[in-house]
Amino acid sequence: MGDEPQLLKDTVDAQRVNIEIVKKDVRALMGHRDFRAEDIFAAFGAVVITEQHAEMKANIMLAYRHLEDARMRLGKVLQVQAGGVSCYDETPVGVEQCCEHGHILGGYCEGCGNVNGSATPPPTGLPGK
Repeated sequence: MGDEPQLLKDTVDAQRVNIEIVKKDVRALMGHRDFRAEDIFAAFGAVVITEQHAEMKANIMLAYRHLEDARMRLGKVLQVQAGGVSCYDETPVGVEQCCEHGHILGGYCEGCGNVNGSATPPPTGLPGK
């Protein structure tokens, strides 16, 4: 079993879990004790420069957002592997579909050109789907 290659989905899922763990650890840095003034005074005897703290925290949040983006992009790998279907593309229960493409009633289907069952494209300036 150890020599068998893992499925891409399993590998990507595992990496997404790892990123989620790192995200939590990075987010926890925002409350690190070095950002508390009394600890800095005790450790260094220096004046706290709040601008430095703001810059450091901004970079922590930027790192966190990059991790969120990386996790999302790995999710897109799985989406493409599944034929480009998003888990959010499923028609909600109780919503009528307008065509064989599965688009909801009241929306515009670029696949068949249907709007509410007609072949009229939506007016310009309105959402296409």
